[in-house]
Amino acid sequence: MKNLILLTLALFVCFHANAQDYQKEANACFEKGDYECAKRNYNLFQIWNGNDMSAEIKKADECQRSLILADNYFKEEEYEKARDRYRDVLERNPKDPHAKKQFEACEERLAPVETSLTVSVKELSFQASGGTEAIAVATNADGYEVVTLPGWCTLASKGADGFSIRCDVWEGASPRNGTFLVKANDLSEQITVRQAEAPKKETVSAPEQPARTEQAPATRTNTVAPATRTNTATRTSKPDATFRKNVFGADVGLGSRNLKTDGQGTYQLGTTLDLGLRYTFHFSPHFGWDAANLKLQAVMDKDGKESIIQFMTGIRAYTPTFAKNMKGYASLKAGYGKLLKLDEAGFAYELEIGAYLSKIISLGFAYNAQSLQGKFSEQSGNFNSAYAGLRLGVSF
Repeated sequence: MKNLILLTLALFVCFHANAQDYQKEANACFEKGDYECAKRNYNLFQIWNGNDMSAEIKKADECQRSLILADNYFKEEEYEKARDRYRDVLERNPKDPHAKKQFEACEERLAPVETSLTVSVKELSFQASGGTEAIAVATNADGYEVVTLPGWCTLASKGADGFSIRCDVWEGASPRNGTFLVKANDLSEQITVRQAEAPKKETVSAPEQPARTEQAPATRTNTVAPATRTNTATRTSKPDATFRKNVFGADVGLGSRNLKTDGQGTYQLGTTLDLGLRYTFHFSPHFGWDAANLKLQAVMDKDGKESIIQFMTGIRAYTPTFAKNMKGYASLKAGYGKLLKLDEAGFAYELEIGAYLSKIISLGFAYNAQSLQGKFSEQSGNFNSAYAGLRLGVSF
């Protein structure tokens, strides 16, 4: 009997010692932020010791859930929500090292950043003939604005790293000045723009007339003849106000497309919608380079398999203006094209002729040829596709 009592006492001491170890391990895991370890050891302590550890287990579980949610918000860059969840964890466990570190990282990312803004020039100068000038912009803001432009200036282009200003032709006898602002958040930079006066017109005065006398009436004829010279005295060369070096454009057209296969004849594919974007660099008012042309021609009554996308480059020429803002044009381009959804691809070229009805609106006829190599309608080989139709263009 005595031995049984001693054995029972020994087992009780062992169980009590093991239970205390589980509690110490649980507390250590909790402070380190290892909540799975903490919950497991709290459960073991509860089993061996018999004490109710549900509050500690719940606290560890809440910390674990908040920490997982906070980490997900942090990965998605929702730093304000992540910071609130890390704060919840630290209120329950101020020693959690991961929550501390991530909370501080959220604070850094949410701290207000002082806006910076610099422009490459503070003053622009234009000749009377006008033109375009580029200005570089550097800022850490999400974007910037160009505001309060003078009425004789326009924003020609704008990108993340800068913009360009276009100035109209000036025919005034004195220079003109203006200012505008580049703004980013609460910062702004003022830029002065100046334009020189128009060139002075040269005049030719009539020669001094000899005095009339009664004895020499024949000299009266000299007073009339030189007057005709004043008609040409005021001639000056006027710059072409419509000339721009850099021009972007969009085209839309409607026509028909056919497909010629080796030994299989010609197929009419049907009415075709012609869409395009272009960029042209002008060397002079009468000649330019169509540097980049992106085209899409889609057969409207098909399922899209006969739609062709092309990239071309070429030249463009203009006639002199023959009416108010009207002039003829012609362009020849070559490049590469591919049938969408299928394997065909190959060389492409295009000829377009037409007229500008105004400064920005053009109407013309386009012929587009596409060489294809691949597989079409279960047949492999070489194919030739041709498009012809009217095209309406807008330049800006």
